[in-house]
Amino acid sequence: MAKELWLGLSRVVESFYGLDLAILAAGMFAVISCGAVLRILSGTAARSPLLVTRARELVGVLGTQVAPAATAGLLVYMDTGQSRAAFLVLLAVFTGCWSVARFAYPRHLMPASRLLLAAAGPGLGVAVVILLGPTNGVSPYELSEAAIVAMLIAAVGRSTEARFEAERPVVAAVIGSSSFAASFARGLNDAGIRSYRLAGWLSAESRGATPTGEEGSLGVLSDVRSVVIDHRVELLVCAPAENGESVGVPGHTGPDGVSREVTRSCLDLPVRMIDANQLHEELLGHVPIANIDAAWFRYIMHPRYRASSPLFKRLLDLTGAVLGGVLALPILALSALAIKLQDGGPLLYRQRRVGERGREFEMLKLRTMRTDAESDGRARWSSEDDTRVTAVGRLLRRTHVDELPQLWNVLSGEMALVGPRPERPELVSRLERQFPHYERRHLVKPGITGWAQVRCGYSGSDLGTAWKLSHDLYYLKHRTLVTDLMLLVETAVSVVGRTNRLPAPGPALAPPPAAAAAVQVAGEPQGRP
Repeated sequence: MAKELWLGLSRVVESFYGLDLAILAAGMFAVISCGAVLRILSGTAARSPLLVTRARELVGVLGTQVAPAATAGLLVYMDTGQSRAAFLVLLAVFTGCWSVARFAYPRHLMPASRLLLAAAGPGLGVAVVILLGPTNGVSPYELSEAAIVAMLIAAVGRSTEARFEAERPVVAAVIGSSSFAASFARGLNDAGIRSYRLAGWLSAESRGATPTGEEGSLGVLSDVRSVVIDHRVELLVCAPAENGESVGVPGHTGPDGVSREVTRSCLDLPVRMIDANQLHEELLGHVPIANIDAAWFRYIMHPRYRASSPLFKRLLDLTGAVLGGVLALPILALSALAIKLQDGGPLLYRQRRVGERGREFEMLKLRTMRTDAESDGRARWSSEDDTRVTAVGRLLRRTHVDELPQLWNVLSGEMALVGPRPERPELVSRLERQFPHYERRHLVKPGITGWAQVRCGYSGSDLGTAWKLSHDLYYLKHRTLVTDLMLLVETAVSVVGRTNRLPAPGPALAPPPAAAAAVQVAGEPQGRP
């Protein structure tokens, strides 16, 4: 089967000739030129935020949707002379690219998935044309050739879009405290987000309560109109109240007062306003657990809320576990031999964990720690540089090979390929007391990998646990079958590229006061004799 696929791909590549390459080069040149022209038009001294916003949207649509579709359609027409077939290919590729652009996860935090999705749109559109067969007289090889060209154009378009966003970032201003503004700016920097720039912050308190000359201060809420005009602010971020204090203006309390003042002063200006919690989800890919309450979960209970289908998710788990298990057999055999040669101890480590709906199960891992790792009976935090980890275990952990036995847990229905990491029963009750909403993680099956694992790595502390919880809640809200597939791709890339990291959260992202005390328990302990 693999040989047939390779021969087919080779035949498609060999079918390229001078005109095809010329169309490909022309498409790439058009996308790059379009981005350059829009950068020039939006970079004048008198540019308006509205012009920049429209240019930013246009670069994305033209580069990743229109250009790939038009190039694919033109290529089919030049090869076959059939205008109907060319139009159908153009329409199918555009629809595929448009559908992929609706992917809700923050693609700027998923570089591998971002590139894959750019290529998936044209591939999806052409695949539909080939399967339905409405283009008589056009061979699958010619359609595949058009798909490859469209994928390359889409990749160039995605790169052009990213460059434009970095050079013409969204100018934002925070309405709230300086500490939150600093936390937000640090979050953008930690995540490597260059498409947003923080101009400063506006105090939501009265003029007399605001220190003048404080770094980053743009004034008070009553100055919002002049600040938006002078600094060309495109987005106002409404920060949450801190320390239980109300945020507002004289005569008003809370966010309602901020909204009244902003709408009174700026409704005719090209500026938008967003709640900080929502922006954290859309831009930084996590939920600020210090600032949410039970009302946040109403989204999941909304009649229009749709998570991934349990049936299709289970089919994905079974398919992935079977294929992964077969491919992993040689690796498991070599790993087992290495563990035995290391110290002669047991190969597997079994531990009780809490799964879906609070049901306990026995999770399997390859042993990576010394046999006396918990000889004193006291659990400890496990970290990437844990001294209890053996030399072989360090390699297994670095490559995540120690997690492969959990494919059996997936086959048995106790775990999924993607989901929150399960914890030990003796820890769960304590973590539930320390972190509000921690028990909501158990609404879905635990996973071998997940959004928190890709973005955070090991928890290693109470702050790390809160940080991972904020990502687990994000996954709970935004989980879909496509999301699971993309997280599997990101996991594979992180194993090779070691992209996992744990940024230090700021005040708005830190655990709530109830979780401030040190946690004297382990997040991922193992190696019990």
